[in-house]
Amino acid sequence: MKPPDLNGFLKYRQPLLTERFHLQYGVSRSDAEEIFCETLKMLWLIEKRSSEVNLQGVKGSFGMFQVYRQLAVLDEMWHTFILFTRDYTDFCQNHFGAYLHHHPISDEFQENASGVFQKNLEAQCRYIIEHLGAETAVKWFKEFPARFPSFTDASRVS
Repeated sequence: MKPPDLNGFLKYRQPLLTERFHLQYGVSRSDAEEIFCETLKMLWLIEKRSSEVNLQGVKGSFGMFQVYRQLAVLDEMWHTFILFTRDYTDFCQNHFGAYLHHHPISDEFQENASGVFQKNLEAQCRYIIEHLGAETAVKWFKEFPARFPSFTDASRVS
């Protein structure tokens, strides 16, 4: 299935989810909303990349989209979204035509595959820039880790 139109996709809101994130992690409500919007962008990009890989085989210099440590705050919002099982399932069905599964990678994998890991990370950053713009890549890999450093703690990433 082709990924949905990004602009329409980003209009989705789940106030109970962002409120829970705000209360659970102590981020401001506006930060929780911003993190949720960026998580939607990431989910859209994951589905886009997944459909390319499934339709055409591995295309380009990396395979499936990976959630690297720098994206931990987005990953944690994704975890929170998944906990709202009915909403998340309906969201995925309505926007992707199927449930979007979360496939964690371990720190051990990241460390053991450091050469491949770095090459994939660079290719994925180029992919993010190509489809969502440089501002998004900077926000995800530089700004968010600086603004929300507790999320990049290796013990929290999955």
